Amino acid sequence: MPLPSQLHALPRKLSALLALVVVASAAACSPENSRACEVDANCFVDERCIAGFCQFDPTPDAEDDADENTTAGDTDLDETNTSGDANLDADVTVEEDVEEDAEDDADATLPLTCLDHQTICDSSCVDLQYDPAYCGNCTTSCTSTQECSEGACIERLEALPEPGLVATSTNSGFATDVTLDSFGRPHITHIDNTTGNASLHYLRWDGEQWHSAFSHPVQGIRPTRIALDANNRPHILFGNPNAPQSELLLYAAPFEGGWQVETVATPRFARNFDLALAPDGSPRVVYLSANDEITLATRTGSHQWQYSRVENQNTAGASAAIAVDQNARTHIAYQRFTNGGELIYATSTDNGWRKTPLATSHNGGLGISMVFDPLGGAHIAARANTPSNPAILYLTNTRGDDHDDWSTEVHPLSSNASEASTSIALMLGGSTTLIGYQQESSAHLIAFLNSSFTILDHIDTAPTSRTAVATGDPIAIHAALRAPDGGLYYLINNQQ
Repeated sequence: MPLPSQLHALPRKLSALLALVVVASAAACSPENSRACEVDANCFVDERCIAGFCQFDPTPDAEDDADENTTAGDTDLDETNTSGDANLDADVTVEEDVEEDAEDDADATLPLTCLDHQTICDSSCVDLQYDPAYCGNCTTSCTSTQECSEGACIERLEALPEPGLVATSTNSGFATDVTLDSFGRPHITHIDNTTGNASLHYLRWDGEQWHSAFSHPVQGIRPTRIALDANNRPHILFGNPNAPQSELLLYAAPFEGGWQVETVATPRFARNFDLALAPDGSPRVVYLSANDEITLATRTGSHQWQYSRVENQNTAGASAAIAVDQNARTHIAYQRFTNGGELIYATSTDNGWRKTPLATSHNGGLGISMVFDPLGGAHIAARANTPSNPAILYLTNTRGDDHDDWSTEVHPLSSNASEASTSIALMLGGSTTLIGYQQESSAHLIAFLNSSFTILDHIDTAPTSRTAVATGDPIAIHAALRAPDGGLYYLINNQQ
């Protein structure tokens, strides 16, 4: 199938922008040569674990002030559900905030508690399937040229793929998401909606070729999300419209040589959700419940999830995004119906949720995505919910728990015919922001650099595509989308 000219031309049109990125970001902090980590204890004494990498900390003794000047959010919850029962929507009242501080000196003498896929080696919780320091057992360590894959040390390949069709079925490429592992290799999820055989697919690039690593049957098209922990272990979240009045929100991850699939919740529509990983690699999920409540689900064990209501019944809108900072605090951005529509930013505190309306002049946001930079600043992309003034919104602050110091940038759109969610990624320590979004039959990539937006042209796509983006080093822009005539298309522009 011939590919549209824009798909071939885009890499050339990105060259000038990427040259600017190199100059503007020369002094930016980059984890390229850093060691992967999950917690500060994995790093040297003058380093902290930031965004999954050990990085120099100029103020290692600084106290966390995330709790200062915070106010509790809406409070009407007094019980906690920690069972594996996903029917929270109809039957369970849950506590206001299930999270605690990531570290507590008083707990130092407690027995070590690991995640269900981890094993204790040398008084630490390790992943024998993916940890190169403990690969397959507590005594095997991979060499510097190897990686740990499914419990075995293998030679690491790091060549990047060429752009092109990754899945050729004309029914594939729906509901895409993309992320990169610690070696800059892409991992993609998407839906193949072949009649009678619809399924979620997870593809990974191993440095030489694409592998179909996992698939699961579904009944139709719902979003997909993928995240990788510090050891490149994949975590996947996806919806399954299995019944007219009750759909499934499902979580999947490798477990004991296979894959384990769990039901997170049974929302009315499994369309509005997002996935993030805590510093220890445990998943946290935000979703819209059957009662139009924004709900946080935290995985506490195999088929065990703990639930916390963030927004009250019948007030939440049709979009939500989640991020977890280096102190294990959860941050959620979502739409609320009040005041004509609001974009709400919520941070978990010891007293509940602190909530702040953002972009109030744009009636909230749709298709929200969010990411944190290595220094703890929050970055949010969304579509303005104002038909008369369509736009892409970009909101950022210098510290995720600072609810008062936000800047808002507006990228006007020619029409309001924008579909699916935005996708946001950061380049070179957060100095450049990349946003992907879909409008009619075009995928758009824009970058925010030097206080202004740069348009990276548009790409012809199928009208039901999602433009998912990721960035890595060397300076590379990755995108996954649905080709105009169907099929999963992977795009890369790599600036060596």
